[in-house]
Amino acid sequence: MFEKLTKIASDKDIAEIHAKTGGNPRVVSAMLDETSTIQEVLDRLAGIVDTDAPLDALMQKRFDNAIDNAGKELRQKLECVANLIAILRPGIPLDILVKLSEIELSAINSFISDMGRGLVVNSNHLQFLDEPTETYFRRKNYTEVYVSDEIVARLKKLSISSSYAAASLPEVLWNMEKYDDLLELSNSDEALPTTNDIEHTQVQRLRVEFGLRAAVKLRCPEAIVPLAMRAGKEREVESKQFKVIRDNPDIAGSSMDTRLLSELIATRKLPSSWPGSTLGAEALMLAYNKKNIDIARSRVRQAKFAIIGRSKTTEDKDPCNGSITSLQIAHVALAILQTDGPKAALEFLYQWQPEWILVEVGSHLASVLISREDEEHLVTLINHLSHPMLLIGFLAEMQRSAISIETNSISSIWEILDQIDHCLADSVPNWDVLSIAYRGVSWISAISVRHSIIDVDKVVKKTSSVPSIASFCRAWVSSYSRSSWNSFRYRIDD
Repeated sequence: MFEKLTKIASDKDIAEIHAKTGGNPRVVSAMLDETSTIQEVLDRLAGIVDTDAPLDALMQKRFDNAIDNAGKELRQKLECVANLIAILRPGIPLDILVKLSEIELSAINSFISDMGRGLVVNSNHLQFLDEPTETYFRRKNYTEVYVSDEIVARLKKLSISSSYAAASLPEVLWNMEKYDDLLELSNSDEALPTTNDIEHTQVQRLRVEFGLRAAVKLRCPEAIVPLAMRAGKEREVESKQFKVIRDNPDIAGSSMDTRLLSELIATRKLPSSWPGSTLGAEALMLAYNKKNIDIARSRVRQAKFAIIGRSKTTEDKDPCNGSITSLQIAHVALAILQTDGPKAALEFLYQWQPEWILVEVGSHLASVLISREDEEHLVTLINHLSHPMLLIGFLAEMQRSAISIETNSISSIWEILDQIDHCLADSVPNWDVLSIAYRGVSWISAISVRHSIIDVDKVVKKTSSVPSIASFCRAWVSSYSRSSWNSFRYRIDD
């Protein structure tokens, strides 16, 4: 930007621009983008009187021009639109804005265009491009007549079908200082969204919290105590709900509204055991949401870097932030599978140490694919698997769901399992993992015998590395003496 300015402006011009903009690079950049000559830049800057807040002055000038361009008939409605932008939650659906202001969408788009780069539309949702633009709209003193009871009534009506409207209503009432209405709303089930349980819980919590603020503002002790208790309960319910979402991101991503999903990820509400531990779940939610698949690839990259970086830390030095879990590894792998395909997912998985953790990871992966009836990815992964531990995890979930194996794949599966050259009970110090391994190998054994591919004696010989029930018990007891079984590492070739 500075290089472009020095090419077209003299030293005196630059000094004048600096004085008029207060050295604000955003204002200078906006002026250079909107003009073709240095004289145009200087002419426009001449209209900025407030040099202490040049960006606000620029935004105000754009606003005035937008209102003037609209004409007398639309002036009042566009001022209403501006006021709604200021008081509604960020990420305003354009259809909600149209219904509340009763103005044509084309007029709103023209207004957004006239305001320049400060307002942007993404997936039919209006967003602030940056913090200064949001601050300008929030600070601007629009006449309260435009946030009338009629608009509040429309917002209430829309709340039944729109989670965005329902979530915005408490804050709008608070900004309008309608404290009595807020108290009434907090004790009512009126206009709660019926489209989604997550949205229902979120809106209920917002009503209670803003109702509690209103009770404090009105100094109403008989309302404060019950609302405070309800607020705590709503927080607890929401916390449990977020844990379910975190642990089942594929379901959340495919069923959740795009706006709600974006808000959930932006607010970082998913409970975290270590910094970045929820990035895999977030990436998987985005990957299973068709409208966010491109954004998912970026989040997948972040999740991968975070979990690999975490694996390099020493747990003994950092015991308070939790450990990497097999579910977290599985979430990252599933997200990679959705965005970059099976080859990239398997390359990521094969690097984890100790190898037995892949038994659990494989079980998680297969569980999600089977529950989603994603036969394509399930079959593709099984046909490309070359790691016995990961394969055992897949076989265990297939046994749980009674899914058979193609007979032409059984021999190749045994070839992979033959790579195990030790007793699993000696290398797997976790009873749950041993249980998964037992089910997986039992399933391939049963199917092999059933189809007469291998006789019973050969199966017994091949499964000598699989612990018997007695070995299970010995491994379970001995696991208590091992303290480092939950420290997983990502192997990097130096």
